[in-house]
Order: sequence, then structure tokens, then C-alpha cells
Amino acid sequence: MRHGSETHHPVGSAETVARSTDEAAADDEVLMAAAAGGDLAAVGGLFERHHRAVFDYFVRTTGDRARSEDLVQDTFVRVLKYADSYDARAPFRGWLFTIARNTRRDAYAAIRREDRIAAALPRDARQRSAESRVEAAFELDRVERALLDLPEPQRDLLILARIEGLTYAELSDVFECSAATLRVRVFRALQALRDRLQEEQTDHVH
Repeated sequence: MRHGSETHHPVGSAETVARSTDEAAADDEVLMAAAAGGDLAAVGGLFERHHRAVFDYFVRTTGDRARSEDLVQDTFVRVLKYADSYDARAPFRGWLFTIARNTRRDAYAAIRREDRIAAALPRDARQRSAESRVEAAFELDRVERALLDLPEPQRDLLILARIEGLTYAELSDVFECSAATLRVRVFRALQALRDRLQEEQTDHVH
């Protein structure tokens, strides 16, 4: 058997990642079609694939792990309830996080704003050496406070775009606007976050 003409792609290559992403999206569409027919097992499959990302989103936007578990359950109950409204031409994750966002808003409508705590730094920022962990913890606390001080739309946008890693196509479904508009909004939200951090640093110095 000749192997000389074969093209080998390294593990983790852009093509491999893109193919895996496309396959995952196709699997989501198949499961959603079954869920629209009332298939509870299909909803269970979607839960297994996405519940961790949804849970992380809720923890970052509420700071309450126990409540986040309940919100995850409520979200997937709504996935089943509204499965027949899903348009397979749209990214599934965008549709899912729209439901998650609405679920959290409904649950927190009567809760005071200061009770919401978000963890905003990327995961790799928490894997620093032991010598810098105290500094990292201080920085995380500063970012959490600054993120909480942002308007809710900016806070949600930064968490979904920069931490949960939604694409602009997926974010377009969540926020109901174009990718071009979202790029501007992300830039402005990041600038607002930097301004909050700078203000806090200035207040601390004085």
C-alpha cells in the first residue's frame, strides 16, 4: 500500500478543528429534529453535549453554583418545550444561549443587582505559577467587580464572546444583530471594562 501521496494533518490542525466543529453542529441538528418530535433521549444527548458550557455561563453571570444547576435544568426543559421553533439554518449554540439568557433573566428579575457575581477571567489565567496566584486572585476580584459594574448587555456579550467562545454568527442569534454590529459592541464593552478597571486603580492609589 502506497502512503507517499497521502496528506496528513497534525492533530489539532485548523482543518481538523473545523471538521470536528461542523460534525458537532450536524449532530446538534439531528438531536434537535428528534427533540422536536418529543424524543426525551435526544434532549438528554443535547444536555450531555452542552450542559457544562451552559453551567459555566450561569456561574459566571450569577456567582451561585447551586442556583446555576437549577438554571441549567430549566434551560433544557425550555429546549424541549420550544424545540419545534428551532430553525436548523441557524447555529444551535446561539439558539441555546438565547434560551439560557432568557431563563436567567426570568429567574433573576426580582434579585438585587449586587447579588450577581461573575467570574470573568479566562481559564488559563487561573493556571499561573504558585508565585503569582495571590496576584491572580486579586486581579480576578478586580475584573469581577468591574464586570458587574457594566450594563447587563455588555456583561453578557463579553462573557459569551470572550469566555464561552461563541462565534459572531452564534452571537448574532443571541443579540439579534449583525456580526459587524457585534464587533463594534465587543470593542466598546472591552473599552468600558478597561475604563472601570482604570477608575478602580486610580481610586485605590488616591
